[in-house]
Amino acid sequence: LHSMGAKRLLRGRPTQSWAVDRLQRAAEEVRRLSPDVACFQEFDEAAEEAFTRNLEGYSCAAVLRNEALPPKDGCGIFLRKTLRATQSHSFR
Repeated sequence: LHSMGAKRLLRGRPTQSWAVDRLQRAAEEVRRLSPDVACFQEFDEAAEEAFTRNLEGYSCAAVLRNEALPPKDGCGIFLRKTLRATQSHSFR
């Protein structure tokens, strides 16, 4: 998203719902770009909920979150549903 000029996601004055709106706009941008794999950083519970709800055609492949340290965020990886995973790993 950085290379695609996604600064437009930050437009407007911050409001109480700004974070949720920003996540929805980011999901819309991902759908518009239509990648096979979408990786996200600073991925917290709100981001997981928003992207799972708003990324039709994608499934969440992995969430790697550090629950021990604030702000309890990490990375999220989504795959286009038409892709088939051939191998999986468990992380602890």
